[in-house]
Amino acid sequence: MAEPPAQKSLFKKSVKAIARKREKLKQKMSKDGNYVDADFVELKANFEKQQNQAHRVVKDIQKYMKALDAMMQASKSLGDSIKTVYEPDWPGSNAAYNSITGLDVTFQDVRAKLTEHFAEPMKSYLGQFPDIKKRIEKRERRQLDHDRCKRAVEAARQKGSKRINELEDSYVNAQTEYDSINNEVYEVLPTFYDGRVAFYGQHFQTLYATLASFHETVAGTTNELAVTMDELFTSGSSMHEMRDRTSSDATSESHAAASRVGDYVGDAELEEFRDQAGADGDAEKVKTIDIEAAIGVGSTSSSDPLAALNASGTDEQTPVSLGAADAEPPTGASASASAASTPKADLDPTRIIEKRIASHPYAPQDDDELSFAQGAIISVVPFPDPEDEEDGWLYGYCDGKEGVFPANFTQPMAGS
Repeated sequence: MAEPPAQKSLFKKSVKAIARKREKLKQKMSKDGNYVDADFVELKANFEKQQNQAHRVVKDIQKYMKALDAMMQASKSLGDSIKTVYEPDWPGSNAAYNSITGLDVTFQDVRAKLTEHFAEPMKSYLGQFPDIKKRIEKRERRQLDHDRCKRAVEAARQKGSKRINELEDSYVNAQTEYDSINNEVYEVLPTFYDGRVAFYGQHFQTLYATLASFHETVAGTTNELAVTMDELFTSGSSMHEMRDRTSSDATSESHAAASRVGDYVGDAELEEFRDQAGADGDAEKVKTIDIEAAIGVGSTSSSDPLAALNASGTDEQTPVSLGAADAEPPTGASASASAASTPKADLDPTRIIEKRIASHPYAPQDDDELSFAQGAIISVVPFPDPEDEEDGWLYGYCDGKEGVFPANFTQPMAGS
């Protein structure tokens, strides 16, 4: 029964493989030494070096693409966060939104270009190496067949073997096959090795031209964002300075007014005058007089606040002296009016902690709060119930009334 073709072919390959291994062993053990093709050894070494370099470039470009993907995602996430914070009514909001969106598009574009013009060509280039490597291995096998047949012919000639003709025919066939693949390898390897210069030059140029365009676009977009953010900063700083200037002007005016009042009017004298004016039923006039006396408006002499206080009275009212010794208690109708406006509880001067002047008017938000106009003088006393004390609030008397008030609406009087 005939042997199947597949098994016969496998048997022949196994026989050849064994024969080649024996030939290699004989060459190693030969005392005469073996012929070494130095040119082929160099070509093979260059090929292996070229293959290793290509593998490294492909591996590193894959890492670069992964890093680019991570950077693209991080940039998009940061841009989304900035767009969330950047309110639509802020200066340059549309320009900022467009620039951030432009960055996302730029990252997507550069990734697509690098994939198409560099990563894919490098993979195709790397795919050529396995085919060339097979030719090199085939050439090595044919060389072993050639050497084995040559050794067999030489041995038969020495012994005068009858199989000399058969062995010579096998040697000729082995020689032909070896020469064919050897010529092919000598043609392919140098050409492929020298061609790496033009290949790498072209694709490296594409790589860095693409990256240069990418970085230039990113730099332009980020510069636009920097200009937009600078305008936002300038706008915010201007608003902050304006707010600080307004607050500073109000504070300076209050301090100056308090200083002028403190220089010319004693605390007890001013309180007594305000009680007398209130007794005549003109409480609103008292507030006006306090303010004008403090800032010097409407006075007959800018250097004499006492004259300003007297000048602010009505035609029927006798000029008021702020000296405590000159004050006389009202009689008759005046006494009745005075009794009607007297505070429910007398203010003990020993309870006064300090005196403050109102830097801003305050309208009460609750029944227990004290109202006053700008420039009003407020006597600060302890809270009736210490448990009612609260940060930022004080308890005081003003215009015959008492209650709590916000401390930041007043300023300490000079000398209080």
